[in-house]
Amino acid sequence: MRRLALLAVPMAMLATCNVWRSVEDCRTSGDCGPGLTCNAEALRCVPSRPVGNEGGVEASTPEAGTPCEDRPWGTPHLVPGLESEPIVSGRLSPDELTMFISRGVPPTLTDLYTVTRNTVRDRFRVVGPLPNVNEPLASEFWPTISADGKLLFFESSRSRFPDDAGVYTSETARVWSASRVNVASDFDKPKLQSLFDISSGAEAAPYLHPSGRSLYFSSITRPSKGQLDIWVAEINAVGVVTDVRNVEGVNSAEEENAPVVSEDERFLYHSRTGAPGQKLDIFVGRRTTPADGFGRSVQVPELSSPEDDYPTWVSPDHCRIYLSSSRPVPDDAAAGDFHMWVAERL
Repeated sequence: MRRLALLAVPMAMLATCNVWRSVEDCRTSGDCGPGLTCNAEALRCVPSRPVGNEGGVEASTPEAGTPCEDRPWGTPHLVPGLESEPIVSGRLSPDELTMFISRGVPPTLTDLYTVTRNTVRDRFRVVGPLPNVNEPLASEFWPTISADGKLLFFESSRSRFPDDAGVYTSETARVWSASRVNVASDFDKPKLQSLFDISSGAEAAPYLHPSGRSLYFSSITRPSKGQLDIWVAEINAVGVVTDVRNVEGVNSAEEENAPVVSEDERFLYHSRTGAPGQKLDIFVGRRTTPADGFGRSVQVPELSSPEDDYPTWVSPDHCRIYLSSSRPVPDDAAAGDFHMWVAERL
């Protein structure tokens, strides 16, 4: 599963309960839940810095006053609890305790699942498939959810309409959306919004900014500089896409895919082929303010490997990044299946 195959590559479990935890307002760390501390500047709960790597996020001891964005990335390691899981992508809640993943389902499909952990030090456990959003004859990828947990976008290979029997077949990759009234309820039946209702080509890998007002994605359908290009859609207050534009600064004649934007929208991570026939590495484009255009993106060597690598999520403080990679896992010299990895700033 790589490149365009990841756009639409062609196990029922327990129903998913309410496992979403949103960013909380706070004045002191006592206002936050387990594994969280109060950020004194933002007045919100963020993941606590663990003392040691007890099966969870790596420890870090940065020089005082050095922001994460100015420090190099450490070596990626497998996400604890998901070492043996075939995962193409995963997006996390702001507190890093819940992850929505696209999980391989034998023999060839991929569905959306939920995994959770109690604290950032704990191992993830699989909860089950996400109700109402998976289609049995199609694949679903790249689930991405607003910070309040009520708006979902994802990629699916399902047909635009069901057949006469009410069944969706596998067709081409498109960006679908679903919503729910609160985090205790299931998502409504997914829909294809008008600006994503394409008849040919493919669009994929949506990444929803936590505000829920901008959605980055890749497209081979819209006018581009080459192959897949990265685009951004504007979203109104009720979750409807109102405008789409090309993120010109980071795009090239090569393939750009899997966009991931930082919370301040100044850093845009994505995958890119170095040249035709080569595998995908992780690149990043930068800009001074969200009002500026992104500059030309450059490779992030600490996160890239000889195999295919896709960024999937970056933490609100820009100190951790999660990625999907087909690089060999420890004790297995062969590359092939995609797994979830995480890296932390040094």
